[in-house]
Amino acid sequence: MNRKIKLCHAITYIILFYLAAAIFLLGPMGVLKKDRTIAGSENPIGTVQVSLEQQVQQVFVAEGTYLRYLEIYVTSEESQDKDYHLYLYNEDNEVLINKEIRMPESEVPGFLRIPVGIETVPGKMYVWQLKGIKVPMDIAYENTGETGLLTFGNWYFLKDGTSEMQTAQNIVMRLTYTDSPSAVKMAAAYGILIVLAAVLIGFAEYSGLKKDKLNKEIRVQTPVILTVGPVLAAGYVYLIYAAFGANLFGGQKEDKIVYALGIGLSALYFAWVLLAKRRKTKQQPIRSILEKNWMDWLQTLTFAGVLLGTTHFMNAQYQVWQDLAYREVLFWILLVLLTMGPAKAVANRWGAVWTVISSIAGLIFYVVSTAKLAEEQQAERSILKYEILIVIAAGLVLLSLVDKIRRKTFAWGKINRWYAGMLAVFMLLLVIFSNTRGWPVYLAVVFGLFYAFYIGWKKRDHLLINFSNGIILHFALATIFCLARRPYRSWYFPRYNHVFHTVTITAYYLTLVICVLTARLLSKLHFQQQSGGKKARVHLIEMWGTLLLYGMAMAFLFLTLSRTGYLAVAAMLLIVVPFATFFVYRKGILAFVRNVALFGVTAVLCLPVTYCGIRMLPAIYNDPYIYEVEDSAAAIHKDDPPDCRAYMWLSYFKYQMETKLFSDASAETEARELMLCLKGDLYVRPVSYLVASEDEMTDLEEFSNGRFDIFESYIKNWNLTGHDEMGVDLPNGTISVHAHNTYLQVIHDHGLIVGVFFVLLGAVSAIRMFVFALKKKKENPAALLPIAVLIGFAVAGLVEWLYHPCNPMGFSVMVIFAPLLCFKGAECDEG
Repeated sequence: MNRKIKLCHAITYIILFYLAAAIFLLGPMGVLKKDRTIAGSENPIGTVQVSLEQQVQQVFVAEGTYLRYLEIYVTSEESQDKDYHLYLYNEDNEVLINKEIRMPESEVPGFLRIPVGIETVPGKMYVWQLKGIKVPMDIAYENTGETGLLTFGNWYFLKDGTSEMQTAQNIVMRLTYTDSPSAVKMAAAYGILIVLAAVLIGFAEYSGLKKDKLNKEIRVQTPVILTVGPVLAAGYVYLIYAAFGANLFGGQKEDKIVYALGIGLSALYFAWVLLAKRRKTKQQPIRSILEKNWMDWLQTLTFAGVLLGTTHFMNAQYQVWQDLAYREVLFWILLVLLTMGPAKAVANRWGAVWTVISSIAGLIFYVVSTAKLAEEQQAERSILKYEILIVIAAGLVLLSLVDKIRRKTFAWGKINRWYAGMLAVFMLLLVIFSNTRGWPVYLAVVFGLFYAFYIGWKKRDHLLINFSNGIILHFALATIFCLARRPYRSWYFPRYNHVFHTVTITAYYLTLVICVLTARLLSKLHFQQQSGGKKARVHLIEMWGTLLLYGMAMAFLFLTLSRTGYLAVAAMLLIVVPFATFFVYRKGILAFVRNVALFGVTAVLCLPVTYCGIRMLPAIYNDPYIYEVEDSAAAIHKDDPPDCRAYMWLSYFKYQMETKLFSDASAETEARELMLCLKGDLYVRPVSYLVASEDEMTDLEEFSNGRFDIFESYIKNWNLTGHDEMGVDLPNGTISVHAHNTYLQVIHDHGLIVGVFFVLLGAVSAIRMFVFALKKKKENPAALLPIAVLIGFAVAGLVEWLYHPCNPMGFSVMVIFAPLLCFKGAECDEG
């Protein structure tokens, strides 16, 4: 923010910012879209009752590309504030809408507006079906001939399994379509904006050549205030009006208090970020920064890509999508390897020749192969794309490896041979006792290459920083996605699951993020003081982004109501914070109190901000992203009103918190989370349950969700060489798909020999990571990262299965072993 730029350039950046904002409003926000309502004569000739036994279907032909609302004429006063059920089918009888609706307390007779929010194909036939739940509803019908419309078809009366068509009649209804501007109009609008911006920029830059005033330098903070400031101010004004003036989000008094806290605290925070003064530090030229760091930034991006692949893997519901995620992760790892060497190793004629030839061959192969696939086989097409990309990247990796061998860049003399041997033996045993599983071979090959490239990399001390940056980048982007499209739902999903389809996966992903951010904050706090001498102050403004992400990660974890996540993070903080303060950075008790207070205050202040963000912003953006497993009648659909009960409200959250944290976490909830079973490849066994027994459970068993019964069953099945199947039979006759314990699962899958070695490797690595943090604290700002991540993994692994190369935690643990390969403990060994 203290960097200086010319005033004329600042004007250019301001113009570009507002151009992007205008394009965003025209595009994703759709400010030029218009609603169009189609209605009949609205002259009722009779009514029909809708109940649980009697249902009504209505046929219509779409007249637009997006159906926003369906309105039905209701005549029964007793229907007010009662629940009903709507289905909507296409002409292939596929269910497009399956949702519960509530008749508001409004004037009856009158129209009930039902948000639909689906893409439609003009000219195609659709059918909606209305069903009562408890209280019947009377709706009116009319003569179709009087409407003058050809798009309203007949309606059907369904009862006792029979369907009776009512010819030449239709339900009195209104269909509201949202029409987007034509491509020509949008192109013209974009063109006008771009031309106008180009003229203004040209004028500013030309004036800068003529007038000295426009050549004077100003701080970057000024144009940032003039761009981000007005946008934030307008946004907060709208939020205040929406929450308190228009009561757009509903809620009781306690909800309004939280809304006020969330809006107020975030407004103060961003005002502080924009207006606070920064320390005057020497600024390097942009060009030199780019030349020095571009490869590190690229590696950060590739690590974020790996995390994206692991996210897709953990969310995959079918084998084909899991196969795709495997390849996605592998592709990004290959790109990581390419960043561990000089660009000239592949940016040469041989690299160019390979890239061109393999790309052409891959394109031909793709065209020929996809010609045999059906149109709906999109996953198979994506798999082909990734396989071609993997072949291209693998060729470049081979060229880079050959270059390292030729140049003799491998630091064999710096390797800690006994630790490297221990790690190699473990991976070899994992492959030998894989028991039909494919992923141990995948892990051994991928990380064998990863460690080899690391040893041959001259910038080995950058790995942990780039890796932590990659995790932070992935979390930041995932959080932006959540703030736009992942609303905080109430029914069925009151435990917030972020970008995953279960809170269990969310909890240990957030554990990983918090481990990374904790190590980052402790390092920043230390190096700020160290760089300023004995009387140096901590400048929190310089770590505002890290503080915000840390606080939001803690808030998200709290909203998962996951005791697994709470336990893992608490254990990590209880060990890492005092260890870092007293032993690594050699600070006193006051520094420890400051660190604890900073972490605690940040988490507390960000809780209402984060809650309001995922409660309000997705409702405004109005495009919820719902995984297939989450789809239910109680889901939040596009164009649902922001105050509907499908959104979370505070009193219900408090009830859920009391239920989930202080009593049985509910067999019903956990069983619905589709526990994933790993056997070579990941697959789902829908008959499996977490809870071993629901009958006659002790308080301890109830609190553990029956895990002790599961643990006991796995221990009874131990042997030396392992099993082909991950699951075991439980005492109540059901099957547990996995042990809900990483250590027990490794022993069950691969045998006691591998299990003992796994635990031994973890213990030895933990000791070395503590020493690594003590020895490397001066030259490596991320020296605390390995031990923080390992503790999070080790504790979360007590109650969850985490060790897999496509699991975010499992992948991360294998990465943090790398620095130990070139660490001998007595001195700084990385060059």
